Amino acid sequence: MLTSGRSFFHPGETIRSRQAWLRRLRDAAVRSAPAEDDFVVDVQTDASLVVRQWEELEPCGTVFQTRAWLLPWYRIVAPRFNASPLFVTVSQRKTGRALMFFPLCLRRKRGLRIVEFADLGVCDYNTPVMAPGLAVTAGAMASLWTDICRRLPPADIVRFTKTPEFSSRCLVPLVQLDWMQRMDLRSWTLPLPQTRDEYDRLILKPKDRKEQRRKHRNLSEALGDVTFLTASTATARREIFEALARQRRDRFRDCGRWDILDDPTFFRFYETVALESQGEIAALSALRVADKPVATLFALVHNGSYCLLMHSFDLDIERLSPGIVAIDEMISRAIESRLSCFDFTIGNETYKRRFGTKAGFLYEGLYPLSAKGRAAAVVKAAGRRVKSTAARSAGVLKAGVKAGLNRVFEVRGPQGSP
Repeated sequence: MLTSGRSFFHPGETIRSRQAWLRRLRDAAVRSAPAEDDFVVDVQTDASLVVRQWEELEPCGTVFQTRAWLLPWYRIVAPRFNASPLFVTVSQRKTGRALMFFPLCLRRKRGLRIVEFADLGVCDYNTPVMAPGLAVTAGAMASLWTDICRRLPPADIVRFTKTPEFSSRCLVPLVQLDWMQRMDLRSWTLPLPQTRDEYDRLILKPKDRKEQRRKHRNLSEALGDVTFLTASTATARREIFEALARQRRDRFRDCGRWDILDDPTFFRFYETVALESQGEIAALSALRVADKPVATLFALVHNGSYCLLMHSFDLDIERLSPGIVAIDEMISRAIESRLSCFDFTIGNETYKRRFGTKAGFLYEGLYPLSAKGRAAAVVKAAGRRVKSTAARSAGVLKAGVKAGLNRVFEVRGPQGSP
């Protein structure tokens, strides 16, 4: 995830300037990186043995690596998939200071023993938690990775996915490893300015601001008095969570898609985080009409970021865009609360770009640890190449058809439609 403090995205920013900025950060990382032999790696399977290191580094990581998120995951989700906890800590040899903490798991799938981040579909970002300002060169990270692999329990393959390029404005060292590659999937973040007025004038495109105001107006004219509430009591939190689950169930069934909340294990996990972590990371909000939630937001708040995890709305008023209105209201509240970032997390949905968001890169990779793992990695790589080739061919075909239609319309235009 890419965060930028109080700065914000200018629509005219070019790809070239972003690439130059990345090069400067990488050069700075090379100058300030620890020596390759300055690391000590420790591997544990008991969370109680790494509490100190986890607690020390947690404030600088993403919300998906916090104890409030992952301890319920290890307790509720992991047993369902026979996933065993696995914790890797990287410390500085001279001082013993924790530099990186990897909350991982070990599980079997299709005969393979897989080491991966604690995720199984619920985490949008998978990254080690890092010390503030940590910078590690590509060479040092490669050497460190070899050392980590030597200390892992017997396994066939390491599988990492959805690893952000940046976390807390620091380059994530994992993305420098040659077996990690960029995903098509993107993350979308909105660095928040000081005031709502700045957001409207300097970040939102005029047409998007005009469209959002129209949606607010249409919703109020159709439904009457509309209010926005962030839950502050256990009763309100439960009411909003239950409304969210109901709205998602109706929406997903309507479009014939599977909803993760339909699975009892995952439902219990999300319910635990939403209702039992009061005052920690969960934030539940709703757009209400006559005391009834018509649009709901379930988010995680950590390290100055509001991470939108789930949102939904009543299906019968979809045409009024209540979900968009609720998100727009929440952006105002986030600015008022002096948060630094509104994170729409992963997924390339078009609506996210209409809020002035900035795209971030995500990485994935397979690293074999055995002959069986090497075979699996080869098969996976072959499948990825076939998929990539097919996607490129489809893109070329689509471009060719579009160009052909444009030529037809240019020729036939004066005479009417073909």
